[in-house]
Amino acid sequence: MPLRSANSGIRYPWWLVVIGLLVLTNVIAVVEVVRVRSVTVPLYEAEVHRSQTTLGGVWAMLDFENGERRQYEPIPAGRGAQIADTGRRDGPFEIWTWTYADHVVGGAAAGEAFVESYNQKMRQLDGQSASGD
Repeated sequence: MPLRSANSGIRYPWWLVVIGLLVLTNVIAVVEVVRVRSVTVPLYEAEVHRSQTTLGGVWAMLDFENGERRQYEPIPAGRGAQIADTGRRDGPFEIWTWTYADHVVGGAAAGEAFVESYNQKMRQLDGQSASGD
């Protein structure tokens, strides 16, 4: 049985109404996915940065307490790269590589946030130690 438009008196077949509703539902779903993604991704990236910054600082404190004096350089984890001593030094610090998962969303940013926080905290602790002696 055809459906009538409320205002025009035009009759629509039932299958056309169903298709119209399906298209409308899909459009609404796509709009919601785009909206959620535009809100969720920045929140995810901010949380990754915050957690890696915290982790870098804590890791530096633990290494410092264990007598380690390091600075890290971030490198992608591909091609067999691993966390290792480069053999170089920067003052009292050994320079090590720090690998990050560059194939993961936010992996490079997370690796860089960790390294920046670690290096900054290690220099701060070493400076306090030197001035406190």
